[in-house]
Amino acid sequence: MFTVVTGVSGSGKSTLVNDILYRVLAQKLYRSMEPPGAHRMLLGIEHIDKVIEIDQAPIGRTPRSNPATYTGVFTPIRELFAMLPESRQRGYRPGRFSFNVKGGRCETCQGEGLRRIEMNFLPDVYVTCEVCRSRRYNSETLAVRYKGHSINDVLNLPASDALKLLENIPQIQQKLSTMVEVVLATCSSANRPPRFPAAKPSASSWPANSPNARPAGPSTFSMSPPPPAFR
Repeated sequence: MFTVVTGVSGSGKSTLVNDILYRVLAQKLYRSMEPPGAHRMLLGIEHIDKVIEIDQAPIGRTPRSNPATYTGVFTPIRELFAMLPESRQRGYRPGRFSFNVKGGRCETCQGEGLRRIEMNFLPDVYVTCEVCRSRRYNSETLAVRYKGHSINDVLNLPASDALKLLENIPQIQQKLSTMVEVVLATCSSANRPPRFPAAKPSASSWPANSPNARPAGPSTFSMSPPPPAFR
């Protein structure tokens, strides 16, 4: 069941949902110490065993973060590439397909795909790595392909296209299906936070917490509205 709380600005929507409903449930279910807002009583708590707050907080603050790492789908994708015949011949393990450690990543940008240029008296500027051209991996790693796609190609596919390519792998299919269902169909798994639409961080939280991705009992999701510019 999907319930929407509506009202004019300042009518108390956030107070009701975030300060009262969520905090009461968190207090009852998780012994949260955060006091809820003023209220008389809340009925029906016995029918809920889990509450999750999904807000507009960024999914990551560095160029290494993306929906794939945040939702946990990156690990089974790396394991898939490590199981391919070419990887086994070369002795590649899942770590080879991580851009966070040495081995398979581009060492010029250290797997970020971008290079940071420090600017005096100005914010740092990020430019495309001239060696890997924002692909994050070295040429040997990119040579391993699944159905004609390198791991960089897979991570940059829109979620809907990645789902078609990887639909026969349950661990990946579950999370990608949820991404598609929560309007991230056109977003690739490699989108970086600086380029990630501000209205979508909350949607990215669903694949990691959705009952479709992880078995759970009756759950409540408390979702904050997007910023006014994205409504």
